[in-house]
Amino acid sequence: MIDLFNRFLEAKPQVDYLFVARENGSFVMNVPLQSLDAPVDELFNFDPRERPWYQDASVNRGELILTDPYVAPAGYTFFLTAASSFEDENGDLLGVLGIDLNIVELTKYLINVRKDEPGTLSLIQNETMITVLPEGEIELNPLTEDFENKLILS
Repeated sequence: MIDLFNRFLEAKPQVDYLFVARENGSFVMNVPLQSLDAPVDELFNFDPRERPWYQDASVNRGELILTDPYVAPAGYTFFLTAASSFEDENGDLLGVLGIDLNIVELTKYLINVRKDEPGTLSLIQNETMITVLPEGEIELNPLTEDFENKLILS
């Protein structure tokens, strides 16, 4: 399974992590948990069912959920998690499949797609706006009511 995960990741540089979390609490990821730069006690007590992405996907069965952007635990980049539940033939929850999207790499990909168009690129997810400036810098800002009103009016 890890080999399959890694082949997928080689083709998709905007995805850093691919994982499966089961309803029984088991967790499989493309990298060892020890490499995630987290304290040892957190690694041994990790229960994916307590994570917001697992809970959201469990409640919104069969739908793709996206988390708000967050800073990676090691602090080197921004992520958002995309996840979806999977069930058995009776509709009972078996677990959640997820990927962590590296926002910096995703932005580079999107800029490359539209490289001939000047200006900034903004991604909006839930309450956060991610803006890529022409110089390549990335800003992460909460959406304000004023900005939301401008979106509705335009």
